[in-house]
Amino acid sequence: MGGGEEGPGSGVETRAVSFHPAAHKELSKLDSASRKRVAATIDSLAAGDEGLQTHALNGPLKGWQATKATRGHRVIHRDLDDGILHVGYVGLHEYETAQRRLAVTEFFRHAGERATDHSQQALLAEAAAVDHSDGVMVALLPPAAVADDVAHEGGQPPEDLHITLAYLGNTADYSERELAVLPQLVSAWAVRQKPVQIRTGGVGKFANPDKGQHVLYAAMDISGGAQLHSDLARYLERHRYRLPSEHGWTPHMTLRYVDQHFRFMPHVPEHRWTATAVYTYVGQTRHEARLGTLPSGTATP
Repeated sequence: MGGGEEGPGSGVETRAVSFHPAAHKELSKLDSASRKRVAATIDSLAAGDEGLQTHALNGPLKGWQATKATRGHRVIHRDLDDGILHVGYVGLHEYETAQRRLAVTEFFRHAGERATDHSQQALLAEAAAVDHSDGVMVALLPPAAVADDVAHEGGQPPEDLHITLAYLGNTADYSERELAVLPQLVSAWAVRQKPVQIRTGGVGKFANPDKGQHVLYAAMDISGGAQLHSDLARYLERHRYRLPSEHGWTPHMTLRYVDQHFRFMPHVPEHRWTATAVYTYVGQTRHEARLGTLPSGTATP
């Protein structure tokens, strides 16, 4: 990928590509199809392809850009001063891992992975260590048309919008067996539930002063949602899965991360739909479980 060579038959010289040490690991963990799509996306970025779905990030990742590679996977990158394309993160659209890693030191803004002294090497090693903290959650997804209409300009891409039913922490918190069994457990739970009615219910903001930013969100009115969440939480806790949230559950879709001085709230159009499935995210994989039907075992990258 990349390397300053001409793309096949393009006649266009591509830029060199550098990687954060953990990005190679992330790439290797993807299934074959997703890995090929991500690699092709990085090659296109190096070649200056202007047809990619790329948007600038805000908050702790200001100065970085995210480019869509698959429905669920993003490449987070920036241009270094010497023109090199630096890939900092490859993975799901949940950017908390990238925030922790890329905010370790301002060094990443200037020199990418090319550390020479021991202190820089130590920082790189520390950043690479969080590679194992991929998110684990159960969520509801809006229809594509709803997501397109609700998405806020400059914020989360439509295909990334979701309503978290249960956030379970990171893959590093669980054994391989616990992660492998989780989608089956969620499917067994979902078969006993009914599809739920959802309506967009305005807009709100979560304050996060420690990070100097706020979370702008679309509020969701879910018929029976509180019961659905608490039932799932109790069920998962009985199977020894942990819900680390320190706050009560508020049904919402995150639209955008903004700084703490943001004042103008966007309009969120009203939509109603029926959710017939829940989705379990385990690391790089998404599993679908239909509500009220037998578990299918379907898994998509």
